[in-house]
Amino acid sequence: METTAQNLEEAKKLWTQQLYREFDDICFRYRLRLKKPLLRILNLSSRWGHWDPLTRTIALATRLITEHSWAVVIEIFKHEIAHQYVEEVWEQNDQHGALFKEACRLLGIEAWAQRAEIHTCPQLAELTHRTISPEEEALLRRVERLLALARSANEHEALAAMNKVSELREKYHLAQLKTAQSEAFITLTIDHKLLRLPAFHAKLASILTGSFPVHVIFSSLYDKNACCNYKVIEILGSTENVKLAEYVYWFLYHKVRLLWQSYQDATQTQGVAARNSYYLGVLNGFASKMHKSQTERSHAVDLASDEKALIRLEEKRLDDYLAYRHPRLHTVRSYSQSRHAHIYQDGLVKGKQLTIHNGLTDVHSGAEKMKRLGWSRT
Repeated sequence: METTAQNLEEAKKLWTQQLYREFDDICFRYRLRLKKPLLRILNLSSRWGHWDPLTRTIALATRLITEHSWAVVIEIFKHEIAHQYVEEVWEQNDQHGALFKEACRLLGIEAWAQRAEIHTCPQLAELTHRTISPEEEALLRRVERLLALARSANEHEALAAMNKVSELREKYHLAQLKTAQSEAFITLTIDHKLLRLPAFHAKLASILTGSFPVHVIFSSLYDKNACCNYKVIEILGSTENVKLAEYVYWFLYHKVRLLWQSYQDATQTQGVAARNSYYLGVLNGFASKMHKSQTERSHAVDLASDEKALIRLEEKRLDDYLAYRHPRLHTVRSYSQSRHAHIYQDGLVKGKQLTIHNGLTDVHSGAEKMKRLGWSRT
């Protein structure tokens, strides 16, 4: 959508309609009894949003929507709804005090969006971005280098990289828990701009949750440019674990595409159904071998009782965060998908053939980040 004045006014009408739908969804999700306010998108120059109790209006800045993701827009929107809740339900005038914080808790608002500074902060990125520690940065850079080494279609590299990433993560995370340096949790969204996600994404999600202490859910997110809802993947967890899971997601996502290309060249197989069957076969085969490797590693490492207690406590905190962000979340069975049996079987065999490649344990310095390696997130 072009950003001409006429198109912008048309877009603002559509965005306002979506905000009314978002308000209804927020009230349902968090069990709020609120009367619908007047919603407006205005050219606010000094604030990102505003709640006016006299006119019962929530206004959001036009630049908030044009300059930031819809996920950020929703957090600011919920911040203003929290002000409305304090005024209309508790009948108090508490700008950013204890009652406002409690309202934010009821609305599952991210920590950065609860701050009073969002009204005056010129760049929201300063609030939404959490600076990682030098140790975390070193860990992430090492993982990037590992995954960069396994970026070809060589099927003998992926499991080695994944095993090494898991080992690094387990060692670092336990040390972090012991020193009480566990950070607040975050939510990261992966958006392929698809109205429907193919079934193999569910397998990708299960690999992530089996490899890292994260939750992965499937939801919908409004796209402000297309003015429609796309299916998205949310990864919830601590900052370093979410970033690691994201790296591995894109690594595996591109890995199966490379393997499929090689399979196509060898067999001249075509078609979306055939492709998805092969993807699912590779990922299922890979997951089974990854699970076996992780089980063997866990048996070889005998954690002390206090270490197990720390891990259980962290798991409980993560579960609480998931409930905080998605209080009405429910589990549904994945739908069945027609498969090309022989192609799925070929992929399954290929996935089970993924073996440890010793060269991957040699980490070279100076590797570029994944996004510089020609892997676009599409």
